Amino acid sequence: MRETPPLDVVVVGGGPVGVTLSNLLAQHGLRVTALERETDVYHMPRARHVDWEGMRIFQTFGAADRLEQDMLATRGLRVLDASGELLLEYTAPPLHPAGWADYQMSQPNLEETLRGALASTATGELRTAHEVTALEDRSDHVVVHVRDLVRGTTAALRTRFVVGCDGANSMVRDHIGSRYQPLGPDHPFLVVDAAGGNGQLPDRPTIVCDPTRPHYVSPGGRFPSRFEFMVMPDDDPDELTSTESVIGLLRDVIPTGQFEIVRAALYRFHSLAVDRWRSGRVMIAGDAAHVQPPFMGQGLMSGLRDAANLAWKLALVCQGESDESLLDTYEAERKAHARAWIEEANRIGGIVMTTDADEARARDLRLAENSAELRPIEPQLGPGLHSDDPPPAGTLAPQPRLADGRRMDDVVGPRFLLAARASLLRAATTDLPGSEHIVVLDDDDPGIGQLLDGLRASAVIIRPDRYVLGLAHSPEGLSRLVDRVPVRTPGRRCA
Repeated sequence: MRETPPLDVVVVGGGPVGVTLSNLLAQHGLRVTALERETDVYHMPRARHVDWEGMRIFQTFGAADRLEQDMLATRGLRVLDASGELLLEYTAPPLHPAGWADYQMSQPNLEETLRGALASTATGELRTAHEVTALEDRSDHVVVHVRDLVRGTTAALRTRFVVGCDGANSMVRDHIGSRYQPLGPDHPFLVVDAAGGNGQLPDRPTIVCDPTRPHYVSPGGRFPSRFEFMVMPDDDPDELTSTESVIGLLRDVIPTGQFEIVRAALYRFHSLAVDRWRSGRVMIAGDAAHVQPPFMGQGLMSGLRDAANLAWKLALVCQGESDESLLDTYEAERKAHARAWIEEANRIGGIVMTTDADEARARDLRLAENSAELRPIEPQLGPGLHSDDPPPAGTLAPQPRLADGRRMDDVVGPRFLLAARASLLRAATTDLPGSEHIVVLDDDDPGIGQLLDGLRASAVIIRPDRYVLGLAHSPEGLSRLVDRVPVRTPGRRCA
């Protein structure tokens, strides 16, 4: 009999995606160790946007309410022309159907909270100042070679699976022989984080479509505001990043405000996706798998979606409830979905970065007449467990509040949800193969009735990552739908 490796999953990388994945895996009871080469959280702001889906992922392991206390709910997006006239405005609803709003945040605060959540788990840990130097694939496990950068010692960890969340320079991606493929042009921007402004900043993120220098302003509230200025062909990079130049650019936005520059740096915004996400027991996620341009604020979000998609699948495989073939759906579903966001960001970037005066005038007229140009998209997952079913299958499910006031996911936990009309459950032609992995709720609860009404269905199964597996409208359809849940062990029905 083969010896079980001491660990279920080693996560390479202790950034927000790696630690989120580790939290999700630990919630399933998996033995997970995250390895991060840096000693502390990087203190400078980087990612600053979390949407309703990201918050719902954090909700899954109990961190969302705490995180929301340090965030600023946004009111939507405003687009101005070069003279400051409003071209279009998108006002975000106070609450998305997924149960949360859209937020600006401080990445250092986010990471500290996520690390604290992981430290409170029984089976998960983060080891900082630990560098992964090599991976050895074995038939039934992976050996991870690690160097302790503080003590100077080395160790070899045995684990069933490895997930590389180690960023754009990923060694795990190199190990599996995966390569980035460009999906669009790249362009340099000057990114400035600055505190202050004396109330002169807009009340929501604002794009200024000025062909002489397109730029973006995101008010920070309790943390530094973000300014992104397009680098123009005649700019000297060294001069542009000088304090005098940065202050001059900020003065164009906040003419008389007092502010303190926290950071000013040049970044080249890329549009990249890899050709393969997995080789056997080794996978990649986050920036190791795709790099998003910033125009939709989806770089971190796409990594969080990777984590949510992969965590429950790894859990079912490690628990013996599913075959390893379930992991094949990870790349198939996420690759197309991440690409859809990259392509949308490139479309928005093409609108924003127009520098030809005539094209800019035509663009301004078009935006003024079409308020839907910048509305958020909701792409369907790529081919996978939802089969060929049309949306809402393969899209994020709504999250109503139930009769007792709780959000639906807080009742379901990290499991599948079968939500159905009570009459349909009574008419089911076969015993439902429920299990400890499936929660069954019916429309005796008004919140479930609201969910089914919105989906125009008599039954729905929602996956642990909160995506719709499929809908049913009859007892026979319900039986076929339940058979698609990738869990092999029958058991009791949970309520």
